[in-house]
Amino acid sequence: MQFHLFLSLMLCFSAMTPSLLCSEEEENQEQHNMIYLSDFELKEIFAFPDHSYVYLGKDVSYLSDIVDALCEIDQNKNLLLLSLKNHMATGFKIGRMAAVLEALTSAQDIVENVVDQHNPERITLIKDHLAALIEHIKNDRLTLNTQILSSLKEYVDNLVAADEVQQNNEQEDELLEVTVA
Repeated sequence: MQFHLFLSLMLCFSAMTPSLLCSEEEENQEQHNMIYLSDFELKEIFAFPDHSYVYLGKDVSYLSDIVDALCEIDQNKNLLLLSLKNHMATGFKIGRMAAVLEALTSAQDIVENVVDQHNPERITLIKDHLAALIEHIKNDRLTLNTQILSSLKEYVDNLVAADEVQQNNEQEDELLEVTVA
């Protein structure tokens, strides 16, 4: 079964941006964000509905900015952190919660060992944002509800089937036009 990029499903979920990255008023309000997942990501969720996934998109949190800042100051090139950065740079909007937390937790050592005499405030800010982000992920504020998403599998499968029927009909119409002409 071939999936098409334009068939990506719009999903709505509740998420909170990390408290250190938003105003106190925003922190206390639950935000509903419209997100877009690729067909590949939906298939991943449908295949593993018992796994927890973190939404990585910039439209919901500053996770990618923090990862970029950590990679910038990491002199030892932490493999887990670089893998997470590459995963996001490739365009993926979700990551398995365990892997994301492992990468971010390992990054805490980076921040602890950095000595930036030129800008110690920046290091402190990164450290605080990282700690807040890890807590938000652990508290499911950036996780997708895979049980709800998995319940949409039949709906998505029906959309895909309808799309394939429509494409087949269009191809048959094109063949008829060529044959008649």
